[in-house]
Amino acid sequence: VTPLEKGHDEQIWNNIHQIRCPVPEKINESEKDSLIGAIASGRTVLDGVPSIYVDLIPIRTPARIDKEGYGIPGVKSSPFKPNEEWGDSHVLPLVEASGRWSNIPVCYPPKVDESTYDERINPQAETSGRDADVPPELVTKNKSHFLVGCVWASHSFSTRGNSLSTDSSTSDRLLEFLTYHLRIAGFDHVYVYDNSDTTESSKNTLKSVTDMFSPEQVTRIPWPHRVCNNNRPAHSNPGVRSSQYAAEASCRARYGSDTTWMATLDVDEYLILVGDEYTSLRHWLEHITETEQSTKILSFFQTRALPNIDTMVPYDGNPTGVCNGEINDGDSASSLLARHKWGKKLNRLNGTDVLKSTCVMKDPNKTYMETYNCEPTVHPKPDSYAWRAKKQIYRPDFVLNHFVHYSLVTRLILDKPLKESPRFAERRPYERRVNELTEGYLLHSKTTVPDSTSQWYNECPQKGDTTSKKDKCAVGIPAAEVLGEKSLREKGNIQMSSVSSLFESNCFRHSRVLNEWVPKLELALRNIS
Repeated sequence: VTPLEKGHDEQIWNNIHQIRCPVPEKINESEKDSLIGAIASGRTVLDGVPSIYVDLIPIRTPARIDKEGYGIPGVKSSPFKPNEEWGDSHVLPLVEASGRWSNIPVCYPPKVDESTYDERINPQAETSGRDADVPPELVTKNKSHFLVGCVWASHSFSTRGNSLSTDSSTSDRLLEFLTYHLRIAGFDHVYVYDNSDTTESSKNTLKSVTDMFSPEQVTRIPWPHRVCNNNRPAHSNPGVRSSQYAAEASCRARYGSDTTWMATLDVDEYLILVGDEYTSLRHWLEHITETEQSTKILSFFQTRALPNIDTMVPYDGNPTGVCNGEINDGDSASSLLARHKWGKKLNRLNGTDVLKSTCVMKDPNKTYMETYNCEPTVHPKPDSYAWRAKKQIYRPDFVLNHFVHYSLVTRLILDKPLKESPRFAERRPYERRVNELTEGYLLHSKTTVPDSTSQWYNECPQKGDTTSKKDKCAVGIPAAEVLGEKSLREKGNIQMSSVSSLFESNCFRHSRVLNEWVPKLELALRNIS
């Protein structure tokens, strides 16, 4: 891989490859179906023993660095011409010297349902990225699910970089995530790849949460594969979350054939429906399925939401250096906080006007959705950067390899490899952006740790302060204007607290989250409990 100082090669940085190899059409002349069809049906496994084995032999070629040509970095000719690129005297290594993985068994496909492979499509149908592009042996007539989710999570984890803090909120977050997407948004099933310590003696797993849901709705897959490198992306040795990437590839390979739509999400992400035309995310997606047959990938642009200061409470966890300290009644900041509920609450408990921490944290009695309902930008989100961390709902019969934010290998790319394709996106009409004003948006509620909020009242600009920078403010100061409904405050539904009204705003709440999704989520969580 190209060293970072020489320019990061984004073509191959994901460390996942999908290869299309030549496959014999039939095992022998007596076979009625193709070899692919026989394997897909499970007939090649006899009494639990595979009857077909393969060898993998890498073909080693000179290193290539630049991104040019026929999809191969460093190649200038198109189509690729080995003699022109490497000369007539270059000799590839012998097969014996290339390294070989021998006798790899071809086992059952993830889901074997022979009746689903009996349907044959018209071989004369036009191939334009539609289902006609799918090999006949792989076409499924009756899928068990319409919309499923894939989640890779751990009971506790350290954030990227040099942070020494450990986030142990995953269990609470997963419960809220599953409740919202299964009970409210309309997902059929969620597959949870549990990256916790999954030894038999360990209780620090996500099993207690997944067991709260029916097996028809949630499947937990123990996935104890470690993260080899958790550095930040801009590090000289960028982080590679191989465990996460492999989990996503596994979910697509195991369960993609049995669903119409699939989404890979984190437990701090919510797919939020907006507008009044649809009653749920599923309702909207069913409409897309019926009216936009060419659409295979729906992209949600992403920005990181801020924790609304009006939903926060003083930090009362383990003492940390940056959070230690007192805000006394004589301090300038204390005069602002004295009018807030915190001061009144502490007065009753302690009989003093002293706050024991300079940091804040999420209120345990509020949901993550309500806490982080504070978007840093108006909608639609900025084109310039919000696309980079997009998340997608995609059709797995079209997207053959998905990597976190992008659809890497699609059937269109395999069938038409010489056709130019945009980077990090599939060409229209197969991929399109979700309209954040009329359809939906991604709420990314990534945890803001208490340490980062230390002395927020000094970092966040007060009303009328035009010199301080808002980007130093780690908490959300909600604006009076509300996304999705201009006259919401005039109707009296939103009450601005004394704290948020004293500082310059830096985020926006969404009306449908406030008025519909948060109340429904709270009720659903009470019912589960």
